[in-house]
Amino acid sequence: MIHLHRFFIASLFLLTNGLAFAQDYTLAEVIKAATATNPIRKADEFREIAAEKSVDVARSSYYPQITGMGIATNGFPGSSGALGIGGISGSSYRSGPSVGILLEQNIWDFGQTANKVEAAKRFVDIAQKLSKETQLQVSASAIDIFFVCSRDRSLAELSKKISDEAAQIETEVNKYVNTGQDSIVGKYLSKIQTEEALTNAKVFLQRYQLDLDDIHFLVGEKDLTMTCPLLTSSLIDTESAKKSSDLSNNPELRFTIAELDLAHAELKVAESKYYPQILALASAGYIRKTQLNEIERKQYAVAIGFTMPIFDGFSKSSEVAATRARQDQKENEVAAKKFELERSVKLLDKNIASLQLEIKQLEANAKTSNEAFTLARKRYLDRMGNLTDLREAIRADSQIQIHLKESEASLARNLANKDLLLGLYSTSTN
Repeated sequence: MIHLHRFFIASLFLLTNGLAFAQDYTLAEVIKAATATNPIRKADEFREIAAEKSVDVARSSYYPQITGMGIATNGFPGSSGALGIGGISGSSYRSGPSVGILLEQNIWDFGQTANKVEAAKRFVDIAQKLSKETQLQVSASAIDIFFVCSRDRSLAELSKKISDEAAQIETEVNKYVNTGQDSIVGKYLSKIQTEEALTNAKVFLQRYQLDLDDIHFLVGEKDLTMTCPLLTSSLIDTESAKKSSDLSNNPELRFTIAELDLAHAELKVAESKYYPQILALASAGYIRKTQLNEIERKQYAVAIGFTMPIFDGFSKSSEVAATRARQDQKENEVAAKKFELERSVKLLDKNIASLQLEIKQLEANAKTSNEAFTLARKRYLDRMGNLTDLREAIRADSQIQIHLKESEASLARNLANKDLLLGLYSTSTN
């Protein structure tokens, strides 16, 4: 049993500490790599490109629209308007085939195009904010697996230390049993103690190895010498607990506000549809046959005019009412999101305060349990105490140490999640 223990402990030491040149990930590296390699990143990039192109589409109304046209008819002239052929080729004086070119220019539409461009820009902003929101979700997963891995690596290290102590006690007990100074029952009890410590070590080691697989998969890392760090005080950012709950940089809130900005812009677009539009038109073309002899076959035409909606069956007023209702909806969604996030921060603060109090008590308990174990061991070796006291002391000490590490990992994760919620972690891969 002792030889098996030594072999396992040697394997555990190599696996948890790695090679001499192994490097520990930092939390920032895991977050950056996870957001950069996640497939959703590419989807976000193409969404942003599509949104940016919608701005170009909206701006196209500022430019002239040039269309080539051709038509050939027979029968009564001017009866082919349903084809949508305009300019010279669409003239009611034309008969037979004709070709031409038509230029249309929006001279002034009283802000209709400008409002459409602004709405398109707000759509770009939404696409960018949505990218940040999806990266926030990936970052949250990265934070969880990072601290779970650090916790399990630390517990594997702690279990190694506990199993070392259990094996040493088993060796000492066996000496007393072999010399008749202790009962044979003590030999089996100490063996059970060592096996229990080894089982815990195996469990934590297996969990640590699975955590490493998760991290390597999450960050797309093929260098398996990279590992998560041991859980130390440097990983627990206690300053986060003191930070103000300023949610202005939260990606979810900024996305909701961007949706409200889009609703404002869409309302302006809907309202501007009541405005007139001044247009210019120029056309030139060739008419093979005309109804009037004095008309030359090569002709041109220029015109300027305006259009203004008078009555459309309440279509525009209904559209304005609908967009105004969407704007009101988004305003309430912003308020709801703020309430939700503020509540989340309060819950995190509550958990952080509770864990800090728990850790403080566990640290005091750990100090007491370690003293109790040291005393129980000394008394047993001096033949003043019994094995039961020693076994209870080592079990209590190991349970408190494990509980302390788990609480420290929970505190570190809660503090990091608070920073993430406040938008203090950069999810940009640039």
